[in-house]
Amino acid sequence: MPHVDAPDFATAGEPIPWQSRPLLPVATAATLLGRSRAGVYQLASEGRMQLVKLGGRTLARTADVIALVESATPFVPNVAPRGRAKQLRDRAA
Repeated sequence: MPHVDAPDFATAGEPIPWQSRPLLPVATAATLLGRSRAGVYQLASEGRMQLVKLGGRTLARTADVIALVESATPFVPNVAPRGRAKQLRDRAA
């Protein structure tokens, strides 16, 4: 899995890496996914990840965040001409 910068939370002793935590705050999940907090809630409402309540806090399952990142598809740019380039190509044809 590629390295993703996310805050580590200090505990007694060494900080625990986010990947080792079973649950993450929604704000941390949003940072890792490149989404807003509302975007994380949207993903949960679509069934693409699960949020849980613990001690009055809403948390994201780390395994779901990792699965979403790993399921991302590669970006393939649209190479077909658009706009003015398409008009000029169509005129030449």
